Parts: sequence; structure tokens; C-alpha cells
Amino acid sequence: GDRDPGDATTTWALPEADNEDIDEPLFLLPRFTGRLSYSICPEQQMRGRPMREGELWFLSTEENVDLIRISLYINGFTFLHAGQENSTAMCPFALVRNCKFQSTYPSVGSLSDFKIFKVSLFAQGRCYYFGVRGQDEHEAEEARSRWVLDISRAMRLVTQSLFPPFVISCDPVPHMPSTQRRLMAGYLVHCDGSYVASVLYCELHPQCEDKAKMVMYESEACQTPVMDVYITERSICCEKIGINCSCFSVDEHQ
Repeated sequence: GDRDPGDATTTWALPEADNEDIDEPLFLLPRFTGRLSYSICPEQQMRGRPMREGELWFLSTEENVDLIRISLYINGFTFLHAGQENSTAMCPFALVRNCKFQSTYPSVGSLSDFKIFKVSLFAQGRCYYFGVRGQDEHEAEEARSRWVLDISRAMRLVTQSLFPPFVISCDPVPHMPSTQRRLMAGYLVHCDGSYVASVLYCELHPQCEDKAKMVMYESEACQTPVMDVYITERSICCEKIGINCSCFSVDEHQ
């Protein structure tokens, strides 16, 4: 939709400048001030019309497998189960991937005929399991792949919508000595808690003595530090495994 010109968090494109007489890299201050923070609460309204609708099998925590009709939106999904409307807004800290169950469910017996996938909102500790059935294994596999890809695209759209325009930079900010040792810098979405995320400008510094560090600022101006994340030989750095997932964690930060 249209952006509100009065929105302080909106970053507007700037006209190209003539760089012929500029001796140092061109640096433009961001067109917003303050920290960009967003709600990642799953209980948010769905936007627009469904991108896709169809039937899936829902594997509930009560060990029931029920046929449901699910609607996938640009920012989440809804379905009706046991007389209750379930609505879940997606956030950057979510993933979708294929999985396989070895157990049996009382209502259907073995799950070998199902092609199962899960949608995990790991920041909130939520996980949904869905299954697909087809006339044969190939048809079921194709149907699952389409659902997984469509859901992963919706997750990516939600994530991309939070970022201001930027490019990864390896050059320091003029007149900002603290940025002289940067290896690379760019915006990342940081999980501040179960229901809030911030878009921070993160700058990776090389090792000094026994540790490296990642400095997080409010914006690419690098004038307001938010926190330092130190990386040592004991740090745990890992990626979240999911289809088209871009999430990773450094110790307790994700």
C-alpha cells in the first residue's frame, strides 16, 4: 500500500549524486531517526485476500488428525479446527520444513500415507504440523512441496517488508572512528523478545586478542550503539534449518 509521508520510520529513495568531485565514499545519513521496532505478536490481523486456500490435515497435540481448510495470506494463515478459528501472523523468526512421523495416531493409525510439514514460530514457542494426502506418493509429495514453498514465500515477504533500503557495506563511516575496523555491516532483524523485533544496523569487527565482536546500532549512521555481541571460541553460531530460511543465532541472540 501507499506509505504515509508523515511516517518517521519510512526511508525514501534519494536522487543520484554526481560523484566526480568526491574524494571519499559518498555517505548519506538515514532518512529516519530512532530505533525501528515492530510487534511480532502472532495475534495480528490478516492482510488482504488469501494468496491460497485449500485442504490440509492438521495434526493436533491431542493426537488427532483432522481435515481442515486453510487460508494462506501475505502475512499469515487461518484455519478452523474444533469449532475455533485459528489465526497466526507470521514473523521473521519462523520457518517451514518437511518432517516425518514414525508414530501412529488413534484416529488414522499409521502416518505413512501422509506427507507432513511443520510451521514453527520459534520466538513464541509455537509449532503447527500439517499433512498432505494424495492418490499416490508422488502426488502427495508435489502437493506438500507447493504448500511449503508458498508458506516460505509469505515468510520472506514479511521479513523483507521490515528492512529499509540498504546495501552491505565494507567501508567505514566518514568521521566515525568506531567504524574503522569493520569487516562488513548491514541491517539485521534482532529478536528482542517473544513479541518485539528491532531492525538494527550490525557491524562485524575482526578478532582482537581472544574475541571478535558485532556492534549493533540504531541505524547506518552508527551514532547510537545499542549493544555489543562478543564472539569467542566458545560461542555457538548456528543457522535455523528451514525452506528459504535466513535465520541464525549467536549464543542467545537471534
